[in-house]
Amino acid sequence: MFPSEGKQYQIISSDNDCKMNNKDHGTRVEISPDRLDDMRVVSHAFNDMLDNLQAATNELENWSRQLEYKVQRKTEELGAAQNELMHVERLASL
Repeated sequence: MFPSEGKQYQIISSDNDCKMNNKDHGTRVEISPDRLDDMRVVSHAFNDMLDNLQAATNELENWSRQLEYKVQRKTEELGAAQNELMHVERLASL
């Protein structure tokens, strides 16, 4: 909270602090017209930072899902190749 001209401005409530600590990047700072210009600039910058952070997090989650899918596919391919190899070895031993 910042005192100015007898007023106090609260940038982020304690509820929003908890959301940020829990990686809830959907929370945004409310930008009200009665705030000082500097506080509005900081609020916009903070919200832009959260937008960028959320976009990066979404991209990382997407890459993670793609990687998990590729690993699962390759694991299935290796299992099939191993089964085929075991079958060939059994036939060769006959």
